Amino acid sequence: MICTTQFAVRVAVALTPTEKDWIAAKLAERETYWDPGFGDDQADKDAYWAAMNGITFMATGIGEFIVASRKDGVPDVAADFIQEFLRAFRPTTTVAMTWANTASLMCPGEFNGGAALITAQQTYQWDTFRWLEELQTRLQEVTA
Repeated sequence: MICTTQFAVRVAVALTPTEKDWIAAKLAERETYWDPGFGDDQADKDAYWAAMNGITFMATGIGEFIVASRKDGVPDVAADFIQEFLRAFRPTTTVAMTWANTASLMCPGEFNGGAALITAQQTYQWDTFRWLEELQTRLQEVTA
């Protein structure tokens, strides 16, 4: 069975030359760029780079900055990169991101998704499994 996480989000429009240069520089240094919040040992770094390599970062010719998964992306890693961009250039902007988790076989529990609201200061995440678990717990408490 193959499980994938798919997303595409428009981060910004009307990129400035400075923003385009920043994106290009960050992508050029992908092999050395490291998010220290991801962990410090080599296994953490390998996992981070596998996640980064599953994501496409595009600055289009019409000045849009789009972040999308390839076959399988990691929303947390994409959100961290987007947040870094917002901190650097657009501190009052919010970016809404959604994703879908799918599977090649029809297996219960393998289909879900989530959403994130990304600001320069924080990322707020929501996923369907967590929401259902919380709702189920509340309903059980009410009916008990």
